[in-house]
Amino acid sequence: MESAYSAKILIIDDEASVREGMAVYLEDSGYEVHQAKNGLEGLGEFKRLEPEVVLCDLRMPGFDGMDVLRALTDLGIPTSLIIVSGAGGMEDVVNALRLGATDYLIKPVPNLEVLEHAVLRGMERTSLLRENQRYRERLERANIELHESIRLLESDQQAGHAVQMKMFPECDLELAGVRFQHQVMPSLYLSGDFIDYYRVTDTVVGFYLADVSGHGASSAFVTILLKTYVDRLRRRFRNGMDEVILSTALTLNSINSELISLGLGKHLAIFCGLVDTTENVLKYSLGAHFPPPILVNGDEIKTLSGTGLPVGIFNAADYEEISVELEKDFSLILLSDGILEVLPQQPLDQKEAFILEKVMEGNHTVPTLMEAFKLSEVNELPDDIALLVVSQTGIKG
Repeated sequence: MESAYSAKILIIDDEASVREGMAVYLEDSGYEVHQAKNGLEGLGEFKRLEPEVVLCDLRMPGFDGMDVLRALTDLGIPTSLIIVSGAGGMEDVVNALRLGATDYLIKPVPNLEVLEHAVLRGMERTSLLRENQRYRERLERANIELHESIRLLESDQQAGHAVQMKMFPECDLELAGVRFQHQVMPSLYLSGDFIDYYRVTDTVVGFYLADVSGHGASSAFVTILLKTYVDRLRRRFRNGMDEVILSTALTLNSINSELISLGLGKHLAIFCGLVDTTENVLKYSLGAHFPPPILVNGDEIKTLSGTGLPVGIFNAADYEEISVELEKDFSLILLSDGILEVLPQQPLDQKEAFILEKVMEGNHTVPTLMEAFKLSEVNELPDDIALLVVSQTGIKG
């Protein structure tokens, strides 16, 4: 609360003797007291001084106490207005209080200590009102700053999203006679799921589906590192430096060592594959990838076996390369585990069975799988979802 020696009081009264009497008493109590002889003069003084308490006569020529009350309410400056008047009845008291008066004293005030007590109450009220106003103003500034920060963050996220989307390969692309289709649905602006496919030799194509732990920008950053590192392995092969990219197991071992050395605290689940179109062979390695990949191989439909530790956690991780002979017509369906979050079936084995059932119904392309899983109807994704279909050229969809 303001001390008596810093608080300002404005007395508005057309009777000079009344003004002077109250002013002298309150000044003796240590207040800074100002006077105005009518309502309009008082309003001007109020705007100049912004006093904590206003003592105002109700009946004055022209601009009276009620007019002052209305004007102060419109100004919106926290203060306490005490009506001190010898005129008016109960109706005037009620009207004054409705308009915002905080107290009503009858003139002549028989004991000026009553006046000072009313002033003290008014000061306490004004102090509280002004502190609340300062709090609201700070809160409004904080909200404005927060909204601006969110706007900038969204702008950055949108820019990051645009950059990340450019890192993905074409959604429908044929390489060395093998068709690749993919769809990535981020739960946020940026995705921790990533897909890439690329030509290794004239007859060998490589691909992977990776799911980085977590969500958002930090996970998306790891997908950039992943693509950069795999691209480096491809360049090393083209330059005759090594043949790591020709082995899915060695590729995962290399990525694992790289992530651990960076110490980012991130790991990933990944399916890494190679298709040799001359030998009609699929070679693949798993790093905690789930749900299991589904291979439609001619007339046979099965989930691919294999296990492997997450990539980027264990130094001793050693990944296995598995080979599967391919029929002339085949489709390999890969999904990230975000799909499990949007399927209604319970428990987990029923979700896996549902995915396999939809594939067995003939949904072997990204558009038909999107429709089968009703992914276009999902408004909010709890996790990123990625779909990748690798198939022999000729399958339409």
